[in-house]
Amino acid sequence: MEQEIVYEFVMCTPEKFYVEDLYGRQSRKFLLPRRILVLVIVLEFLVLMALDHGDTSFLWGIVPFLVLLYFLSMIFLIPHRRRKYYAKVHAAGEDCHTYTFYTDSMKVQTPSVELMLPYADAEYYAEDEERLMVVFPFGRSVMFDKSALDEEQIAFLRNIVPEERQRRKEKKTFRSFLVRILVGSVYALLLGALIVLMLRIDRRYYESPYQSTTYESFEGCVEDGTIKDVVIIKDKYVEYTYTGRKTDERYSTIAADGTESLKEKLDKAGVNWTEQ
Repeated sequence: MEQEIVYEFVMCTPEKFYVEDLYGRQSRKFLLPRRILVLVIVLEFLVLMALDHGDTSFLWGIVPFLVLLYFLSMIFLIPHRRRKYYAKVHAAGEDCHTYTFYTDSMKVQTPSVELMLPYADAEYYAEDEERLMVVFPFGRSVMFDKSALDEEQIAFLRNIVPEERQRRKEKKTFRSFLVRILVGSVYALLLGALIVLMLRIDRRYYESPYQSTTYESFEGCVEDGTIKDVVIIKDKYVEYTYTGRKTDERYSTIAADGTESLKEKLDKAGVNWTEQ
């Protein structure tokens, strides 16, 4: 016995629907926070890379590079590949579908495929301002251009998925995005804490390219007037030029108890000094 046909129409999926992701009602809520979070994480990685002084600088460099590469691929490479796929599908006429809606199932036909999808198997639907997608098991989905449908047809497509099943899916989607945001936030906070720690380490750490001497020896040179061009670094490290030999030589030392008293001594001795 032939089934009763409720609706039947032919619809061609535009390239835009192949290229751009569909963000439904639930996912759109987290789209902006997710992008901000990603930007924060990338910037934190770049800061960590800039702060690193040791042999791990390459590792700090490769991590943000891979993160940036991933998001650049999301912006440029993946849409490019989707356009190439659409061109192939369009050339074969597989982007145009004939939809026949019965009371309990739908038939989807292309030049090479005929598929029956029972409404009872529909898992959920997602939609934005331009399209509506009904998802079935095993990754099967059918997408409709809402501008080609009237309100009655759009309501019919939504009602393919039972309301309770759709609510469960939306709650699951909400929890999933919430968990992702929370995990990402914790990750960003940990990176932020690491940056603070490295800033403190960076404040104490400095590796001078010049030969080191004792601070007592340096103070003696200040008193006997055999130094010039003093540079005080991070209120702790001192680089200076010693003039007591035939040629001037550059040395470094560490101020034991800060540099405030040293600055006063240098001023009294008339020694030119700078700070960085």
